[in-house]
Amino acid sequence: DSAYPDGRVADKAVDDIRRLAELDAPFLLAVGFRKPHLPFTAPEKYWSLYYPADFTLPSTFYAGPESAPPHPLFDHLELRGYGDIPREGLLEESQALNLIHAYHAAVSYADAQVGKVLDALTDAGLEEDTIVVLLGDHGWSLGEHTMWAKSALFDIALRTPLIIRAPGRASSRVSSVASLLDLFPTLTDLAGLPSPGEFDGFSLAPLLDDPATAVRTAAISRWFDGASVRTSRYHYVDWRDEFGTVQARVLFDLDADPDETRNVSEEGAYQDVVGELSALITEDQRGSPWSDDLRQFAELRAGMLSQSE
Repeated sequence: DSAYPDGRVADKAVDDIRRLAELDAPFLLAVGFRKPHLPFTAPEKYWSLYYPADFTLPSTFYAGPESAPPHPLFDHLELRGYGDIPREGLLEESQALNLIHAYHAAVSYADAQVGKVLDALTDAGLEEDTIVVLLGDHGWSLGEHTMWAKSALFDIALRTPLIIRAPGRASSRVSSVASLLDLFPTLTDLAGLPSPGEFDGFSLAPLLDDPATAVRTAAISRWFDGASVRTSRYHYVDWRDEFGTVQARVLFDLDADPDETRNVSEEGAYQDVVGELSALITEDQRGSPWSDDLRQFAELRAGMLSQSE
């Protein structure tokens, strides 16, 4: 494992935990693993955990959502930069399946490194009084909607692992909407630390006591000139110009369409939902230099599209 950077990071984290355990004082240790980011490389033993027949192409591999504007689909250059990947168009099915296999191997490799860190906490006698948070910085597309990598506002690219283990809290799965902005106030709350000021996020500690509760109704994400609102049922995205005028929008009813295959933003039954979620984006960007950001994003996006062409 240590022939790869993440293995060496895990070894360093284990050494740090042993050292910190001897200090008998509170500590915060951040451990960053690269995998399963590109390139999808991992030791062979993790590749051999799976068989090629274990994998199938996503149901949305060949097409984007029905009735959607072109804005959601963005051909990110990250995967295209590898030597054996075609510069445009769909990947061959065999190549796509091979990448999906490799991604799973990389996930298992990263999981093993996390296990080493957790085992070190146990061995040091710190397991029962240490808060542990595992999170990713974004999701990942593996051919869904013809797309790869992270540069999109589909749910699969926005959802990320978030696991919190805190002393005295029972194990449970929470389905409430959360944002990574919630992590800092959650940690200060769980650690019993005074709040240093106002937060953009909310403490998730109440959810650890009662998984049926909720601390927020929506989470907002942004990518270039697009902004996404995710609620328990809906996922809404709109794209605006530098003046804040909506240029395009999509709405997915995740209860009926969890794979986001049909844009219902123009259907009459959903107009109240569209208005409500669009207003959340407008409110979120008030008081911020969003127009300047949009202008810069638009210029960067145009440059990236030009390179792709």
